[in-house]
Order: sequence, then C-alpha cells, then structure tokens
Amino acid sequence: MATTLDPERAVIAKPQFYPLPPGIVGKLEKRDFAGRKHVSYFRDHFYYHAVGLGDGTLVLSGSPTKTVDETVSSGDMVSSMARTYAGPVINAFIRNGRCNFGVLYRNQAGDWTSSVIVVPYQDRIVCLYTDGKKNLGSKPEDDLEKPVDSDDLVLAEAVVDSDGQVLSRKMLADKAGNLGYFLSAGKKLSDHSYIFPLGRNRVSMTRFYTEFEQWVTVDVR
Repeated sequence: MATTLDPERAVIAKPQFYPLPPGIVGKLEKRDFAGRKHVSYFRDHFYYHAVGLGDGTLVLSGSPTKTVDETVSSGDMVSSMARTYAGPVINAFIRNGRCNFGVLYRNQAGDWTSSVIVVPYQDRIVCLYTDGKKNLGSKPEDDLEKPVDSDDLVLAEAVVDSDGQVLSRKMLADKAGNLGYFLSAGKKLSDHSYIFPLGRNRVSMTRFYTEFEQWVTVDVR
C-alpha cells in the first residue's frame, strides 16, 4: 500500500494497493516466509528501505524473515534453539499508479549480514547484499530449497531496472574467513559510496555480543 501527501494543503491521497504477483507469493509461501495462516501474512518481519529515482519512481526494497525453533542433539543432550532465516530481496518500483516487482531470490541464515543497501542510479537500483556463491551462478528466478549458512555468504551486487528486470548479479567479495559483512551497520559516505564492518557474533559465559574487526568500502559507479 502507498499514498501521497500534499504538504501545502495537508491532504492525503487515497491509498493504492499493489499486491505481490502470484509467482512471488507461491515461492514465499513454499519456503514459509509468508502465508495466509500467519497473522500479518509475512511470517515474522519485512524490513524495507525507500529510495527515489530521478524520474520520480519510488522504490521499496526489503527482505522477509522467519524464526524457527530447532532441536539440536549432542550425545545424550537435547536442546532447542531459535534460528532466524532471511528470504529474497523484493524490490517494488512504484510510479504513476503502477508497480513493477524485481526479486533477488535467496534463502539463508538471517542476522545483521542479511540486510541490503540500495543505491539509486538513473532508472535502476544497485543492491549490495549477501548471498550464496552458488546461487549467484544460477538463474535469477531460481529458488533455493536449502538455506545457505552464514559462514558461506559472500558480498554480492545486483542491478535491477524500474521494469523489475534483474540486469546482473555478481560477487563483489568472497567469504572473509569466519567474518561476515554486516550491511545493516553500513553508513553512507557519499551518493555512491558506502562503508560497513566485517565482524562476527560472539558468545561468552555471560553475554552475547558482536565484534567488528575490519571495515569495507564500496563505490558504486
């Protein structure tokens, strides 16, 4: 749903609804990132970013998440733990009452490395995100059945135009040992330059914490 506001007259236009196409809905429900059985349709959360293109197009980009209770066995010990997973990056391009969707399909462990940085560029966007290396070599519409572990994620770049077409996907940087690309902690340096940390989550006897060890800068040109 989207609406517009006229600040001079303080008038809000009638909301417009842009439903997800059936093909996208089917893949989200298949991986249980969404479904009518869930209260708000998306299983857990859908975090998104909003950017504008030069032609007036509004772009909403985000990724659904889900948390699953899993049982872990070690010898005679059985314990349960909650694991979070991140789904595809969904980009909605809204202009003149129409909406086009461009989707980067992925299925992976979800944490601070699962966010996306969206950079507007002319009539398209450049997405900086994490993905599995093998997934980047598959077709854009392919849907991964098995989630990619956080230790196997690489830094990726994808270009999507305002028609929703995925023009390219490629790896920017390989795995960095046991460190992850914490895109959610990224900062904008300029219109086309960003910085974000390489780090890892740590657990001690008394606390859970995040440790940043290096910094990464990316220039989008």
